[in-house]
Amino acid sequence: MLINAPHDKQFVFHDGTRSKNLLELVSKLENIEDHEFHQFVNHHKNDFSNWIDHVLSDKHLADKLRTVNSRSETIQLIKDKINDMTLGPTIGSSILKVSRLEDHAEQHHTEHIAGHEHHAENQAHHVEHVEEHEHHAEHHDHEAHDASNEKATSDHVFSSEAKEKLEEKEKHQKKSEEIKASRNWFKLFSKNKLSEKKLENIEHKEEEKLNPEIELEDELAQDNRENALWVALYFALVLLIIILLVYKLFL
Repeated sequence: MLINAPHDKQFVFHDGTRSKNLLELVSKLENIEDHEFHQFVNHHKNDFSNWIDHVLSDKHLADKLRTVNSRSETIQLIKDKINDMTLGPTIGSSILKVSRLEDHAEQHHTEHIAGHEHHAENQAHHVEHVEEHEHHAEHHDHEAHDASNEKATSDHVFSSEAKEKLEEKEKHQKKSEEIKASRNWFKLFSKNKLSEKKLENIEHKEEEKLNPEIELEDELAQDNRENALWVALYFALVLLIIILLVYKLFL
């Protein structure tokens, strides 16, 4: 009679399937590749013989399995053991077929669960993608808001600078107008002064023309100056002649 291992001691393959007895084990061994088989059986270990020895307590079969290293030999030894344990080859074959059907059903169930998990994983990825898209949109909104605030700040700074430049320009223009007004006033004042001076000269000349006595006095004074000059020249000439005569006499 076949011995079934408890759930926590069943043989677990790399794809997650389990074998609880020899029928399930040999059914699984017929459906795996050699490279997967040699992950359990090689020159350093034999996980199938150890499991059969310590869990199913079949030391005789375990010792036989330790002497072989191929998948086909392992399968044949396990099948022989199953035939010996059953009533005959026909019953053993039927049991093996039932075990295979159960194994296929379990594998189909496992694949169905894996497909469901894959679908759930795709949905989770879709949700993550939607959340990432929403986060990206929110980040874009924050960037747009920051850009708007930065633009408003820049416009405010630009307005302040433009206002300061306008005020400075108005002050410069006002100062230029004051300087221009001062120059115009000075020119006007100078013109007025010159006009007053010219007017005084004209009046003075008119007064001189209207007063013949003043003109006569001026003419007499000028004649006296000329006469004095001629007299001075005459005396100088006489003095020079005298000096020359004295010089010749003594020489």
